[in-house]
Amino acid sequence: MEARITSKKELPCSAEIKKGLFLCLLISFSALQVRAEETPPPTYTNIPTSSRDILSGIESLAESLNFLSAIKSGKKPIDTIALQTALNGVISLSEKELENIEKQLRLLGNLKGDDETTREEYLDRISTLENRMQVIKTSANRDISVDEILAIAREVKEWRETAYAPRVRPMVDFIAVTQNTKAIITAHERLISITKDERKIRGFFAGSKAGPFLKLLKKAQGEIAQATDMNEEAKRLFALARAGDEGDGSIDTAIEGSNALVNAAYDDFSAMSKLVKK
Repeated sequence: MEARITSKKELPCSAEIKKGLFLCLLISFSALQVRAEETPPPTYTNIPTSSRDILSGIESLAESLNFLSAIKSGKKPIDTIALQTALNGVISLSEKELENIEKQLRLLGNLKGDDETTREEYLDRISTLENRMQVIKTSANRDISVDEILAIAREVKEWRETAYAPRVRPMVDFIAVTQNTKAIITAHERLISITKDERKIRGFFAGSKAGPFLKLLKKAQGEIAQATDMNEEAKRLFALARAGDEGDGSIDTAIEGSNALVNAAYDDFSAMSKLVKK
């Protein structure tokens, strides 16, 4: 069989970590395929950012509290509608966070064993948090005084810091680790498709032209191996965190490093594709 490019697909890779609340994007890359019958993998969208961004809403809440305090001290006109609008903005932020996380958990597809158990646990946890948000929203939108609104706002801030964020962070880590695992599996499958026909690939190129192709192939193999190792480290740290141990590393750092290596491997696949076309 002649080694050739049959098609290009947009494949799932990793989300670039960006500042702000769950900003995310898809990285598209060219895939080298040596078999026409190969089935493209599913595409994952809206991958959440790292867990360090999960508290971004607290900054918005702090700004709202400053606004509310300014009203309380007489620096701004007392307007209960404005107060409730500011507080509702914070509540809405938390609701959107939970909605996005729930969506991403469900988009993980078929999971097995402990992973499925973990997802179900997190979905139940989201329901509990959503119920709490509804109680807060009802309290915040009653016909109440400035002092009562301020009290609710401070309660929300404390709740987000001490109860909400610690429960949400592990969910974001779980999604990131699981998505990264799927991206590595996809990259490894592409690699297998190429390496199993290495002899035919050598024959496809004349003379020394096989050298650059095989060099890229070896480089991609190393990158995917390293990406796998870093992802395993992220899994280890996640398991420790689940057990109440902070561990000796950063899940974010491990995932970001693994992401970068998977992206680098796909850059190599793209370069191999160009060599085949020459």
